[in-house]
Amino acid sequence: MKVKINNVTFTTMNELPSIDVEDLHLFSEVYSWPEKLPEELGFAAEADGNLLGWVKLSRIRWISRSAYLTFVLDQSWRGRGCGIRMLQAFLEFYFRVLGFRRITAEVYEYNTRSRKLMEKLGFLEEGRLRKARFWNGKFHDIIVYGLLAEEYPGKGEW
Repeated sequence: MKVKINNVTFTTMNELPSIDVEDLHLFSEVYSWPEKLPEELGFAAEADGNLLGWVKLSRIRWISRSAYLTFVLDQSWRGRGCGIRMLQAFLEFYFRVLGFRRITAEVYEYNTRSRKLMEKLGFLEEGRLRKARFWNGKFHDIIVYGLLAEEYPGKGEW
């Protein structure tokens, strides 16, 4: 597809060309990887043989050791403290075993349960993407939360 705007023509591409080496520091580290490393990883969360939910890491930056967190807790486990236990266990694995240094989560402003959960886990609100989520006929903010390894509770036990 081609689109012309103000004498500039944009053409869709399946793959973008590489970036010059001297410009790499200006761009995402994904352009400097020698091979294609996974940008996403998914984990099923089980307890006593029962599926609690799942956790997904996306936008993984292996050099910077950071990623975005998405999680789902099965409805049958909600409201019983299972979500916080599932995420505590995952964050232990994420920071201690995988050695990541930062994790980011985006939560819709109307999802008060997830917002409270992020805050209980030690995540700090780092910003908002204003009116970035359209749902139920309205635009809503997305709240960006972040947690650093040295801020995670229990860091002294490492």
